[in-house]
Amino acid sequence: GVGRSASGGGGGGAEDPEVAAFLASGALDERAAQAIAELDVSSRVIVVTLVTRRQCRNPSAVTWSMVKMVRERPLDAKMEYLREALDARAMEGLERLSPEDLESVLSQVNPGQCRNLSAFVWSRVKSLVPSPGGGGGGGCGSGGTHCARGAHHGAGGGG
Repeated sequence: GVGRSASGGGGGGAEDPEVAAFLASGALDERAAQAIAELDVSSRVIVVTLVTRRQCRNPSAVTWSMVKMVRERPLDAKMEYLREALDARAMEGLERLSPEDLESVLSQVNPGQCRNLSAFVWSRVKSLVPSPGGGGGGGCGSGGTHCARGAHHGAGGGG
């Protein structure tokens, strides 16, 4: 319900640029915009990505359905989002996981925190499923429950 979003909401000026642009576009009615505003940053990114990737005549209605999915079935919503966000290798890796491992990886993914979700997910998949070819570079967020925005994010980012 609404109580959960109160603890994880807002976050100062850390709004995702795509979310901010979507909300500023005026495409949503007041209720749909309010529903997004009540979500935590990660859930906002998921909802806006899923809505903007669809061709829809009524963005407010689609937004409501995505907000409902994020609230009622957060892992399904996150998986839907990852289908849009991940590269082929990371997505194939996710699809090879057992239901228990998949749930574990999904619970660690934080779209509001991590810039390279494919690398993050791939690092988690590799730790759970040994690759026949072995090897591969270090992933995003190699410890903890979400991306720590390490030095590998600096490529082209100027940070």
